[in-house]
Formats: sequence, C-alpha cells, structure tokens
Amino acid sequence: MDDVIQRVNRACPDRQNLDCASTAEAMHRLGVGPRSNMWMFYMAINGALPPMHGKLELLRIVGPGIPKIPDQAEYVRDRYELPADFLPLSSDEGEGMYLYDVRTEEVHDYYLARHDQFLSGEAPARWKNFVDFIVWYINDDDRAA
Repeated sequence: MDDVIQRVNRACPDRQNLDCASTAEAMHRLGVGPRSNMWMFYMAINGALPPMHGKLELLRIVGPGIPKIPDQAEYVRDRYELPADFLPLSSDEGEGMYLYDVRTEEVHDYYLARHDQFLSGEAPARWKNFVDFIVWYINDDDRAA
C-alpha cells in the first residue's frame, strides 16, 4: 500500500490528508478497520482524486465540499436500500458507483441496472481488495485487477 500512496502523492501532491484525526473518527463511525488498506489510504490521501482516464471521481472522507463518503453512504442506503457494509467511494452520478465492502474489503463496480443482482449476491466484486481497486484507478488502462 505504501507504494500506491507514494504514486498518488506524486501524481496529486495537493491531495495529502492534513486532518487525520477527523478522518480516523469518520472511518471508525463507518466501520472501516484501522488495519485495512482503505484506512491506510485515506489517512494519507484526502480522497477527492480527480477522475482519471474516464473513471468516476473518488470522494473524500472529510473536508470541504459534498458529497463526502459519509454523506453519500447515508444517501445511497436510503435511495437504493444498500446494506450498511457498503461504502460508496464515488457518487452515484450516471447510475453507477464504486462500493467498498467493509467486511471483505472487496470493491464493487455497482450499476443501478443490476441492482437486484447486486442485492442478491449474484454480482461479484470487480476488485478483490482496496489495493487492487486503487492500482486500477490510477493506471491508464481499464482492465480489472
């Protein structure tokens, strides 16, 4: 994960997290474990990564602007009746979003058109973990990790 964080810092030096206390508090409330790769990433990077190579913009955990992951989580749980274990890493603009599973650390490429399959467990995660997702996100190609 350290290599990935360094790559993001080089590509987006203005995205360093300057509010680790608020970030830790928000992630704790969201159920993100302190030993998870998502925790490590957001403690170093504030999120809000610009859309890279046609991908959805990643949200920040805390700080200025909306939506942020906590706001978006509340919204998508109400709108789509998603289980509390899933955190949106992007907004649902365009009827799709990246969803992080706090239990398994898998990341899903969610599409509203496949909502029923997602809820029934028929739609597998696209990325087996958060690191694979971030590596895919910052790379130029669109292959699944």
